[in-house]
Amino acid sequence: MKKSKIVHQPPALVDYPNTKLPSESQITVYLQERENKTLVDPYATTYCLVINSQRPYSTLCSAQNDVINPRQQNHKMHHRYQMSTISDYENERKDGFAVPKIICTGNKTHYTLTNLQQDMNYYFNVFAINGRTNLTYLHGSAVIKFDTNVKPVSLRDGKIASANLKKLDGKAFFTYKSEKRINSTLTFLIIPCGGGAVDVTLKYNVNRSKKKIRRLGIIQVKESPVNLKYHIKVLSQNRYEFNKASGVKILATSRASKIPFPSLPTETIVHEYVSLRKCNGVTIGWYAAPTNGNNNYCIAAKRGKLPENLTHKAPDNCKIDYEMKSLTNVSYCKSFNERSGEIIIEHIENLSPDQPYIIYVTVKKDQGKSLAYDLLQVYTKPECN
Repeated sequence: MKKSKIVHQPPALVDYPNTKLPSESQITVYLQERENKTLVDPYATTYCLVINSQRPYSTLCSAQNDVINPRQQNHKMHHRYQMSTISDYENERKDGFAVPKIICTGNKTHYTLTNLQQDMNYYFNVFAINGRTNLTYLHGSAVIKFDTNVKPVSLRDGKIASANLKKLDGKAFFTYKSEKRINSTLTFLIIPCGGGAVDVTLKYNVNRSKKKIRRLGIIQVKESPVNLKYHIKVLSQNRYEFNKASGVKILATSRASKIPFPSLPTETIVHEYVSLRKCNGVTIGWYAAPTNGNNNYCIAAKRGKLPENLTHKAPDNCKIDYEMKSLTNVSYCKSFNERSGEIIIEHIENLSPDQPYIIYVTVKKDQGKSLAYDLLQVYTKPECN
């Protein structure tokens, strides 16, 4: 990953009490807002991050001084920790953060670090610089012990298990042992959380399969042998970027009746029939889900616009049921008789004139959970004829 250029900012004038950042075993640092926001001008404030493996810094000046005079700083650390063995010296020599690194990120509030050492403590100090007043102050601090060892999550048949990929440096492991009394098709259902994509690798015996999953993925093993252990590795794509998947949910079962999720069609786009647009409503269409019997769909309209930098228009399926309940502008559910591959057309009413709306469409399995279609941006007409 390309590193931010170190910029020497104005000296620190004032120190403030530490505010802890998320203490997670990860290599991406996220900045949380302080409760006291009076000093933070979002239009004039930039940030510098100081990282080292020796000690915390209360001022940006002291960190800059140790960068300029690394020999003096290393000499202090040598006597402080009484390093007397060759192995101690080698560990310090290999540690790229023995001398503090200063990374100024502008107005960005996240930064990804690489080449960290296992079981090493790292000190993070974030300094805020007000460009209008030249005031520099300590904005937040954290101490993190970097640990890449991830304990696998044990899966139980028909039960959903989850892992927080943000806390696990973008990777998680699951294990599943097939039941002794059954020898049939084994299904692994994987749902990434947070809008990002994941790479899933399934290993058993000498077999290995890999699949990229963005919204919902299914991996099946035909005639699964009894009493066999499966290993699943989940790796977040763009794991060194801010928009990586935040988590993953996995369900393993040999019984189709235990799958609580419906199926989605191959094409999940929601289309607006612009010629039918009105001042108080819009008409939309989507492909019916491939599920036997009637499907229960929920439609919601939320006043607002989609972010311009949104790269993928799928909502977070890990929390779509909760999100749909929170939408209060226009929200309702109904059944449709259309079969798989057929187009469902629905007119949404009770909207306000000349307003932008985000349209949500979900399909829900009877007494089960929901999955979402793509989000749709629509606009109502300014005047009613």
